[in-house]
Amino acid sequence: MSETLDGSVALVTGASSGIGQATAQELAARGANVAVSARRRGRLEALADDIEDEHDVNVLVHPADVTDADAVSELVEDTVSSFGALNIVVNNAGLGREETTIEELDLDAYRQMMSVNCDGMFYVARAAMPHLKESEGNLIFLGSMSGQYPRPASPVYAATKWWTRGLALSIQANAGTEG
Repeated sequence: MSETLDGSVALVTGASSGIGQATAQELAARGANVAVSARRRGRLEALADDIEDEHDVNVLVHPADVTDADAVSELVEDTVSSFGALNIVVNNAGLGREETTIEELDLDAYRQMMSVNCDGMFYVARAAMPHLKESEGNLIFLGSMSGQYPRPASPVYAATKWWTRGLALSIQANAGTEG
């Protein structure tokens, strides 16, 4: 038996493929209206069509790059404006760009991983928290087992996932100490 989310509003980043796409579909299957975001509009529109064909929910397509704090703020505000609330955020967008030694890692690949996997997680959490506090909603971070175990072939990727885990646990502790 699955929990119903009828009337809830969920936002999923990195929704154009993989875990993000499956998460958006599952939230909709449980009755949540869903805002889907990633950089690729075409994939998001196809996902929205599939969800709306299969489930009696509304889907907002809002492409955004999580490395752009202003774009993330617009995404969150568009979600709240469109649906009237925000109950669930699945902070999923992430990427890996290495299978090499640290000394051979391209600096652009390093910066991109840090920007998406660290800054992006922060920007989404920061923009969403006021709305989630208001609705007593949930902020969910998706990381990787690399956030708990070393990954010798991908040390920077693993470090970003440790960072994600640390951020999530720290936000949880911080939110639990407030009013």
